[in-house]
Amino acid sequence: MTPETLQFAGEALYGSRWQTDMAELLEIDSRRVRAWMAGERSIPPGIWNELAAELRRRGSRAIKLADQLS
Repeated sequence: MTPETLQFAGEALYGSRWQTDMAELLEIDSRRVRAWMAGERSIPPGIWNELAAELRRRGSRAIKLADQLS
């Protein structure tokens, strides 16, 4: 996966100020996320599983809420 994919996931989860919130989810310093984005460090493979789980959790909640509203 690429920094672009990381940004896409981050913005989907948290909006335009996603890096700090993603770091909190992953329990890491936000400087690490910025280093991934700058290409200074490689993105660990396990990160993708954690992000996918959070996307699924939030997506499920959003669908339930949409069903209640309609």
